[in-house]
Amino acid sequence: MARPIDPDKHEKIRDAAIQLFYEQGINDTSIQQIAKAAGIAKGTIYLYYKDRESLIEDVVGYCYKQHLTFSMVGVKDQVSCCNKLKLRVRNFLFWTHNNPKEAAVIRSYYVPVNLNETENVFFEQSYSINKKIIQEGLDKGEIKQLPIDFICKIFFSLVEGMSTYAKKNPAILKNELLLEKMLDTLIDSIRNK
Repeated sequence: MARPIDPDKHEKIRDAAIQLFYEQGINDTSIQQIAKAAGIAKGTIYLYYKDRESLIEDVVGYCYKQHLTFSMVGVKDQVSCCNKLKLRVRNFLFWTHNNPKEAAVIRSYYVPVNLNETENVFFEQSYSINKKIIQEGLDKGEIKQLPIDFICKIFFSLVEGMSTYAKKNPAILKNELLLEKMLDTLIDSIRNK
């Protein structure tokens, strides 16, 4: 990314891109459309980004950083590894619900973890955080003694499923008892009983 000349314009460009990516998808959004929505000339975008790909990377990275930061709120305060994972999933579900535009940008860039072997740099960070927590849980005997990569893939798959369900059924986020049961079901699949 080129060095921003005006932070406010940079934010306008990013916000316009997020809105348009949300409305019409990344592939169907042009630099011209982003410039128009941001209220700037098309050439101005190139003062901030060397090309369309660097703009996309910056916007996806911005959205993902927000997601990652929010997913970790309160996690380190948890003693149990299972509770750390459970809180991360809860945070993730609420962030996704409360930030639909940013979540859509991330989803459009996302390939399920079971298909891409976590090669995407953005999702590799989240995978690594979960893997570290899971390893801690294995070491403490909280998590089933199975190969860590297997547990990580299973966990990510279950989170993907729960996320899809919550997106289609957002009322579960308002039903604390149901949400807690669903999170427990997810964690129980890897918890050592």
